[in-house]
Amino acid sequence: RLEGLAPHNGIVVSPQTLNLIKGWFEVKSIGLKSLKGISEPMEVFEVIGETGAKTRLDISKFKGLSPLVGREKEIKRLREHWARAQDGKGSALMLLGEAGIGKSRLSDKLEAQVHRDKGKLKLEARCSMYHTNSAFYPLLEVIENELLGIKASDGNPKRIEKLERFFKEHASGRKELITLFAEYLGISSEAYPPLAVSPFAKRAKIMGGISGVFLELAARRPMLLVIEDLHWADASTLEWLESFKEELEHKTLFLLCTTRPHPKGDSKKLPTIDLVKLNRLEARNMKHICLHQAQGKSLPEEVMKQIIVKTEGVPLFVEELTKMVLESDRLEEKADHYELIGPLATLDIPSTLQDSLLARLDQLKDVKGIVQMSSVIGREFSMEMLEAVLPEKGEELRHNIKKLLNADIFQNSGKDNELGFQFKHALIQDTAYGSMLRSRRRQMHQKVATVIQKDFSEICETQPEQLAHHLTEADQPDLAIPQWLKAAQEAGKTNAAKEAIAHLQKGLELLPGIEDEIQRRNFELDLKMSLGGIYIISHGFPHPLVKETFDQARDLAQSLEVSPKLALILVGILNYYFNTEDYKAFDELSKDMESYSNDPQHGYWFKLYLSHFKGGILCRGDIKKHLPNFKKTLDLFDPELPFQWELTPSGYLPYATKGWWMVGLQIGGYPTQARKLSMEQLTYKDTDYQDSTSLYHVYTFPALYGLLARDWNYAQEILEEYLPLTR
Repeated sequence: RLEGLAPHNGIVVSPQTLNLIKGWFEVKSIGLKSLKGISEPMEVFEVIGETGAKTRLDISKFKGLSPLVGREKEIKRLREHWARAQDGKGSALMLLGEAGIGKSRLSDKLEAQVHRDKGKLKLEARCSMYHTNSAFYPLLEVIENELLGIKASDGNPKRIEKLERFFKEHASGRKELITLFAEYLGISSEAYPPLAVSPFAKRAKIMGGISGVFLELAARRPMLLVIEDLHWADASTLEWLESFKEELEHKTLFLLCTTRPHPKGDSKKLPTIDLVKLNRLEARNMKHICLHQAQGKSLPEEVMKQIIVKTEGVPLFVEELTKMVLESDRLEEKADHYELIGPLATLDIPSTLQDSLLARLDQLKDVKGIVQMSSVIGREFSMEMLEAVLPEKGEELRHNIKKLLNADIFQNSGKDNELGFQFKHALIQDTAYGSMLRSRRRQMHQKVATVIQKDFSEICETQPEQLAHHLTEADQPDLAIPQWLKAAQEAGKTNAAKEAIAHLQKGLELLPGIEDEIQRRNFELDLKMSLGGIYIISHGFPHPLVKETFDQARDLAQSLEVSPKLALILVGILNYYFNTEDYKAFDELSKDMESYSNDPQHGYWFKLYLSHFKGGILCRGDIKKHLPNFKKTLDLFDPELPFQWELTPSGYLPYATKGWWMVGLQIGGYPTQARKLSMEQLTYKDTDYQDSTSLYHVYTFPALYGLLARDWNYAQEILEEYLPLTR
């Protein structure tokens, strides 16, 4: 119907479409037009061209932002850093301030300057409160969406194509980088299987790869990299940031971060970056914001005093409270000012921002349910997700979202043709979420969890922590705990130990909600076992946390039926005693393991590990006596038995056994056999077992043999090959 109204090579849109593209395109009205099948004339708009908007804040500016006042010194400092970066003197700066104080507005001010400077590049990454334990989340997201241009609708072939195209242009098509980013972005491809290196090495490589992407782009043209909301950053991102800032000194890159102050007791350590603390505004600056919101018309003096007192100099508070007052029916608009209708005492001005935002939500009663459900989903949400969880569909939902966009509750965040939205500010989301009874929130989280499991399988596979979060809030601990365990295992694969520990601890916090005692103990056993293994990776075998955690797991396992899990737990404790040289405790625990070796169903695992550790006693002397235990272990080992060896404290057992055996043979006077075994061990470096512990045995024992045999070149060659895998 609109097609006939479009000029040659032109485009016209309806008011509904205009709302979706507003800010991205310039338009002009061509007047009211009568369309077939529509009773009332409709205003039609012709698209003139793009506005040049690149970010969501650009879209907000289209509607008119409040003036950035009282920040002259901060703006000057940002511009000085940017100027130095353009001269090859890169640096990093952190804007610190409470929610609503204006951190994003300041970064946007600088981004606007970079946008005006031709030939410069700016990228914006944003941390998320729902991804605080998703390793490298903001960095991978900006690379995936902004640099690679990957869409949610892209299949694996299209994603790989975009990945190859980008790295062909920016990294000479290095296959290792494509393989690495494919794995971390959850893109499966037979052409790029996961790298066969230890989790430690893989983690180091992805950190270097992310840095390399940004630095290579900056080498081509000066670059501003903004990372918003570091208070929600995952531990891996913070670790990367601490390292990356050291590489900026002679680069044409300015790194600008924003964060809120950390609450007392928060153990998260922010990078040591120069801070710019944003203080609250003075009264004269607050009045300037109010005047702008009122479009230059003055507010009653009594109202101004209340706003100044209640908002306490937080710009967002000033803006939102002023909007609420203006949208109320207690003010009468005059030619150049507003007047109160009735005494001030009867004007319901909220005493906090939360109250003011609740009041605004109450004025949008017909769409309040959408706001509340969106607050449960998260800060950002797609139209696809909203349609899946809300009763409103199609045009009705779009119409209601338009109301929320116009009311500045939501703002567009979608990319390309994919519709997406986000709350204008985190405080609006928090207010909407807190406005519901806990029982209602539980129901909504359950709805979101059900939809994710049914329709969003990619989230289940690549971000199980999201599903775990919703199941937790839905008061479904029996379903949430396995998801937290899965999330920890996924994090452990990439050596994101801090994130894995956080996931496991969340699972442990849910245990009191499991009524069935046997189920609760089994859950706790799995969580404690995994936690002990992660502590070995993050802290090392001799750390007290390793023994403490495995001791707790042992108590649980011994209260249940005998299983291979108990054997693995005892191995973890034996390793602790062995590495701390507590041989008395080692011997006592070995006797306990012997008592389990007669179990008709699971005794095999106890015999196997006990035989291995009896060989390890050679470290205490009488080498020749204990050497046969290693051969006995290998004879006893059955490779056909299915088992997740990469999860055990010793990795793939035959590698550890042969490693100790070759060392014992060399010390015991059998150098020829030791040499043969060491060369055989090195052939395992390309086998299926590529976890960090298994690779440790494959490389370090032959190197140790070389040192004992005084074959320095042999040992050096092995270590030079192994050390890059450990970094």
